[in-house]
Amino acid sequence: MKSPEFVLHGTSSQEGAEIIKTEGFNTKEGFPNVSENLIYAFKWATDKDGVKERVRKGTVEGSTGSGRIILIKVPNGFKVGYGDITEMNVDTSDKKLSGHVKNYVSGCNQLAFKHVNEEEQQSRQPLNIADENIIVSIKPTEELGATLKNLKKDIKSLEKIDTQQYADRITDMFNEDESNKYTREQLLPIIENLVTTTVESEVVMMMRTLELNVLRAKGFRTFNNEIPIDDWQYLDKAALWDRLQELHLKSDTASFGFESTHIKRYIKSGTEYLINQLESPK
Repeated sequence: MKSPEFVLHGTSSQEGAEIIKTEGFNTKEGFPNVSENLIYAFKWATDKDGVKERVRKGTVEGSTGSGRIILIKVPNGFKVGYGDITEMNVDTSDKKLSGHVKNYVSGCNQLAFKHVNEEEQQSRQPLNIADENIIVSIKPTEELGATLKNLKKDIKSLEKIDTQQYADRITDMFNEDESNKYTREQLLPIIENLVTTTVESEVVMMMRTLELNVLRAKGFRTFNNEIPIDDWQYLDKAALWDRLQELHLKSDTASFGFESTHIKRYIKSGTEYLINQLESPK
């Protein structure tokens, strides 16, 4: 993947946000704790119970304060790519899915900072992204949550999505935050791109969830770091079949408000493959 210029991080505690504000964004090479998905960042900034099992840098356990969505400009000398723990292992002989299954399904959300210099990457030293590269540290308001919930609903339904309208609304919310260092004119193209990458990330997650369920329907057992998760995001075979057929039919007519031929092709070819897999003998 091409390294993005801006990424997002969600921290579910006020204390974590203050640490980032005073010390910069501390992380480590290859650790997946940033994304280009606004919906995903909002979840990490608000869902204290849902993120307990995977604590992120800057998240303080037991915090009661509100979290933040942090928009970070990737500084010189760094790049962003897929994190280290994002692979799923498919053992066809034992019919077992293992490895980092949850991170694999999250797909494009599991991004990490890395040094551009390959030798520095080998060191695995802690990384610090200075406060000057933090563009906005916004409180996840109800208005933003409702807007992102509607965007997620539109993506799931594969109906026409007015991505420009979403970008305009979200830009206004980021622009109004007192922590913002950019003008609205500077922010708008950044948010436009993040709305696009949010759509792409959600589609990848949707398709990988279906892939996981097709393998389950074919008798595969599912483990995440050797912990059984056979009931995680489970769809029975009938519901799975209906969803695959629905997405396949809609893949040609879906409209995302930007050049999206690659997304529609990905959905169409992916659902065709999964339908064939679901029809084939176990």
